[in-house]
Amino acid sequence: MKKHLSVFGLFARSSIYKIIGVILLISAAQAFFFRMELDKALKAYEAVGSGMATLEKMLARGAFGEWLAAGFIVITVFLCLTGHQANAGYTIQRLSVSEKLTFIYQGIYNTLIYVTLAASQIVLAYFLCKYYVASAPQETVSDQTLFLAFYRNQLLHGLLPLEDMALWIRNVLLAICLGFTAAQFPYKFRRGKFEATVIAMAMYVIVYFRSEIGDIFRIASVSVIALMIGAEIVFTVFMREDEEEEEDGSERVS
Repeated sequence: MKKHLSVFGLFARSSIYKIIGVILLISAAQAFFFRMELDKALKAYEAVGSGMATLEKMLARGAFGEWLAAGFIVITVFLCLTGHQANAGYTIQRLSVSEKLTFIYQGIYNTLIYVTLAASQIVLAYFLCKYYVASAPQETVSDQTLFLAFYRNQLLHGLLPLEDMALWIRNVLLAICLGFTAAQFPYKFRRGKFEATVIAMAMYVIVYFRSEIGDIFRIASVSVIALMIGAEIVFTVFMREDEEEEEDGSERVS
């Protein structure tokens, strides 16, 4: 049990502080630019007496989604670089943990990191929305303003689907798929190979993560693609690699 925990410790020591730093940095930037845009909107409203910008516009003007995408990319890079070094492979061998089991552990670790990123963004979005409701003129907001924002804003709805169960399922699949595609990169790299699946998956998530209410076709298509990529990873790591190792062993014998 101790050696298995040591593998998790190896991944955590290599990336956790960097990832926490990225999450804090993008959260600070999102909060700063949201506050800046809200101050501009309040001054404009006071000058004209009408036309207060909506909460959704504040999030868009403050580049909330763009900062999240940037942080997501940086965190994905950190996860891909975790455990790809030669000394990491030596440590894994010294712990007598198989490469495939290490891949599973790293996939779980990565998935938890992506869940943490999403959770931090949900909490931040909630407090930014609360701040908007408290700061905006009372005649422009209501008790439903915050609730409606998570329905009408595609990014917020994607992060926190509320009663949209299909979207919850999609998010779980995406987190797992991202976690294991990021784990596949160092797994392949330690074996002298380059794996680009994580790059395609990350770009796909950035483009298609935003979701409207009831967009079943888009939700289903993204979920199916995530399942297909996950199946391909399982096949590559647990079946194709074994076949290639057997072929290499046969060639050495002959």
